[in-house]
Amino acid sequence: MTSFLARRAVRVLRKAGVELRGGMSDDELDHVEKRLGFTFAADHRALLTMVLPVGPGWMDWRLDTDDHLKAALGWAIDGVLYDVERNDFWPKSWGVAKPEDLDEKLILARKNLQSVPTLVPFYMEGCVPAGWAEPGAPVVKAFQTVEYRGSDIANFLERTLGDKSTPLGGELARIPFWTDLAEGAWSADL
Repeated sequence: MTSFLARRAVRVLRKAGVELRGGMSDDELDHVEKRLGFTFAADHRALLTMVLPVGPGWMDWRLDTDDHLKAALGWAIDGVLYDVERNDFWPKSWGVAKPEDLDEKLILARKNLQSVPTLVPFYMEGCVPAGWAEPGAPVVKAFQTVEYRGSDIANFLERTLGDKSTPLGGELARIPFWTDLAEGAWSADL
């Protein structure tokens, strides 16, 4: 199923005219994961072994600098920290009263967010949860708001690069913490 979704994604990319370079080897992908401290979702990894999409909106996992890639891996968490700092975001599930001191608040927020799945940039604002082992990792946008953008990588690309009226496919898999935000939960709800 994973390779089926990756092959479907490649067809969408080719039809859309996205520049595709040769896929990455397992050694290259293992090296990226080790250097940056995350694991690609199975579908994302399968796609990257087939082709490496490049150009505006794509991470070049082969050539982008570690600083750029690390910053991109932190975008979603940075958005939550922004809401902690500016919009009074403080989930009660964090189990401690919200500190008054901003520096202390941000330190505790970072500590609590360490258990949240990393969202790995896929294309444009679309991100895939790191370490998703099963086929069908959902794609979410986590910039200013959190929204589902695709039920899997192929569905996301079809909706983004192909027929924009393509519906989200099937039941959407839940991503701890991020799904709650996508469903409209706020501090008191988490």
